[in-house]
Amino acid sequence: MERGIKKDNGFMKVIVTGGSRGLGSAIADVFEPEHDVVRVGKNVCDLSKKENIDDFVAAYPVADILINCAGINHVNMDDAWAVNVRAPWELSKHYVVGMEDRGYGRIVNIGSTSSHKGFKGDVPYCTTKHALLGMSRALAEEYSGTCVNILIAAAPSKTDMGREIMDGNWSKYIEPYDFAQLVKDMTLKDNSNTYIIKEVQVDYKRG
Repeated sequence: MERGIKKDNGFMKVIVTGGSRGLGSAIADVFEPEHDVVRVGKNVCDLSKKENIDDFVAAYPVADILINCAGINHVNMDDAWAVNVRAPWELSKHYVVGMEDRGYGRIVNIGSTSSHKGFKGDVPYCTTKHALLGMSRALAEEYSGTCVNILIAAAPSKTDMGREIMDGNWSKYIEPYDFAQLVKDMTLKDNSNTYIIKEVQVDYKRG
């Protein structure tokens, strides 16, 4: 059986973008003991360029679980769109085909409080995170009734990016590994192979 296809012992190929630091690194860490994890940092693939994404999926054609965690803020709209929206779309579009063919798949998009609210100071980030939420909902409808589950998770986390944008109570931010474990649990424990979208948020108000 091809490496990466879901096996009876549960071993799977997991691709985590933004996996070299912050929340992405924590998510990769919690999956890594039992699964084959590919951490996609900028040194592996610069997600801002489509041709690099094409090269990446050619090198890593199989994924049982795709976690789109890479994100950038405080940049112009074109750059934010390329990493925060286009990259998750291009990767999802590629890997979902194999997931359907093999009868199992999970795509998890890591959103943000900015997926649901607009905040002063970073319009491109808020815009693209809203778009990621919309894309996740649309993909969930597109693959309703199939073996592929689409999930989106968001929480203000104690990461470098979280500290950059923090203007509320830091104590209310969630620890990266707590959030990572939540992502792992909601990804792996639902084995119904039916349509589902879970939008996980932490109740938090900025300011």
